[in-house]
Amino acid sequence: MYLMCQQDYEKIYARIARNAVLQAAGDFEASSYWLNRSFVGDTMKKSLENYLDAAHVDVSGFMLLKIDLPDTYEMAIVKTQVTRQEIITYNQTRIVNMTNQVTENIKAKGLA
Repeated sequence: MYLMCQQDYEKIYARIARNAVLQAAGDFEASSYWLNRSFVGDTMKKSLENYLDAAHVDVSGFMLLKIDLPDTYEMAIVKTQVTRQEIITYNQTRIVNMTNQVTENIKAKGLA
């Protein structure tokens, strides 16, 4: 590769890598980046490995650090996640309250 490109080989590798990641990125819906981040990252890494293998490059690692989605998508995803977390919190609070009520009922029966 160096013989063919001389000092510009890094630019070519960067372009190949960017194209590989962008191609893989286009296969996912916006919510997948939030809900299935590790799967998305693994898929991007495989794409990167496939593209760069053809250029005789080994990929030693890939980390999906920053995901820049349009604000409308990002806010919708955040709202969905907040709502899911609120439901979980509500259900846990309800279980705790029911347990406390059962405990109070047992205590009351013991005093009567």
